[in-house]
Amino acid sequence: MHFENINEVCELDSEHEVNLYLNAGWLLLNTVAKRDGDRSWFEYCLGWPNELPGWHPGI
Repeated sequence: MHFENINEVCELDSEHEVNLYLNAGWLLLNTVAKRDGDRSWFEYCLGWPNELPGWHPGI
C-alpha cells in the first residue's frame, strides 16, 4: 500500500467507530493487538486519502 495520498491519520480501539470511519471513506492502514495484564484489545490505524480535512463521524 502506498501512503503518499494519506493526509490524516487516526488511531481507534472501538470496532463500531472503525466501521463508521471506513464507511466514511477512511482506509485501514494497520491493526495491532494490545495487552495490559488480563485486558486485551485491537488498535486500528486509519488514514484519510483526501486533500480535504478528514471527516470524523460521530464527533
